[in-house]
Amino acid sequence: MFAHTSPFRPPPQFSRAVMVPLRKPTADSSVLIEAARAGVRRFYEPGYQLKKAGVILLDLSSSSVHQAELELGGDDSKDQTQLMMTVDKLNRRFGRGAVSVGGTGMGQKGDWSPKQMRLTPQYTTKLSDIPVARA
Repeated sequence: MFAHTSPFRPPPQFSRAVMVPLRKPTADSSVLIEAARAGVRRFYEPGYQLKKAGVILLDLSSSSVHQAELELGGDDSKDQTQLMMTVDKLNRRFGRGAVSVGGTGMGQKGDWSPKQMRLTPQYTTKLSDIPVARA
């Protein structure tokens, strides 16, 4: 995870990054969100006008590859896997984002969108981006 202020603005400046390792591979959105929240708690300081923040996922692996470990109880992984499969199934049926983990902060559709100042034109998939040649 990372966050920084604009290098072109006057001080105070802020630039931090933190890595939050997961104990074992997961596709559980609630586990990933909690890891992200823990990372933010480790580096966030109020009072800065942040320009950019993000999450980078590293060392992704297939769900079919899993290294076993000693289980010490309290493992709800089968229930969580079933829950995430159900959420994915509902999103496929009713559209992306129809069901999400509570409190993702995105609000109603259209309330927030990333800045796309330097978005590359989509010549091959969007007709309005194809340049028009006139003689």
